Amino acid sequence: MKTTFLMLATAAAILTGCGDSSKPGTAANTVSNTVNAPTEYLGTVLNAKQTAEKSIDTTAINNALNLFNQMEGCYPADLNELVTKKYLRTLPPPPYGYKIIYDATKGEVKVVKNSPPSGGGTEAKGQKHDGLRNIAEGKLSV
Repeated sequence: MKTTFLMLATAAAILTGCGDSSKPGTAANTVSNTVNAPTEYLGTVLNAKQTAEKSIDTTAINNALNLFNQMEGCYPADLNELVTKKYLRTLPPPPYGYKIIYDATKGEVKVVKNSPPSGGGTEAKGQKHDGLRNIAEGKLSV
């Protein structure tokens, strides 16, 4: 068992070392990737979290919309009607930087990115700073 593992590890090490290392600039790219790795990782985590939140929010709202349509025979005039008629406890908040758009004629819900606020800043007045987002974007200020 140990011999098989040792042989597999040796074969993997040999095969890994047999690549073409004569490509120009590979060492610099490796160093650059190592330096940017934490920032890229945090950016990926934030994107994954936002994608998951968008999917969950629209799924819950769409299920409530379909149930409302079946029970009432039409779609609600606005999303707050889902709460007042007890199809949802509360409307789920949109992910940071996004808003929920509802089309009452089609009964469709979309989560879209907010347009940047006027005034040149990246955040609207009164919004709390998101530390992970700032780190992911390379803004390390506290």
